[in-house]
Amino acid sequence: MDLPVKGDSAVTASVEVVFIIDENGDVIKPKIFKSSGYKNVDNDALRVIADSPSGSYGIQYNKPVKFFKKQPITYVLTPEKKK
Repeated sequence: MDLPVKGDSAVTASVEVVFIIDENGDVIKPKIFKSSGYKNVDNDALRVIADSPSGSYGIQYNKPVKFFKKQPITYVLTPEKKK
């Protein structure tokens, strides 16, 4: 991932992703709710959420239902060390 980290200090980038968990526990329609300001970080957050394995689904009246979720993700970006 090509990130704009300069110097010797780390940069923290936070992004919030919204998505729906369907009746089978699958992630559908992930979107950026709050950008980190770094396109590559936002794209990676979308990839992580979209590639998540099936998991828990919502239950209402003893039946599986879709539900909305907002997930914050924080990246700590560090400069590459020269070898």
